[in-house]
Amino acid sequence: MVLSKTPDVPRKGWNLHDVVDARDERGLEYGDYESCQFCGKDQIRWVHILQHPGYPNMIEVGCDCAEKL
Repeated sequence: MVLSKTPDVPRKGWNLHDVVDARDERGLEYGDYESCQFCGKDQIRWVHILQHPGYPNMIEVGCDCAEKL
């Protein structure tokens, strides 16, 4: 699911909780990397984990969406 198309997901005000290297910390290889939960871009190696006080779940996004959010 791409969260950018979900109306109740905040577009600003997210806080960075952590940054994870999918290769070194999750043991994934290119081709197995995850997709950005906000925009859907594939193969995110550097996963930015964000939290928002008005949203119940943390989200995992790429660097471009992390910067915008």
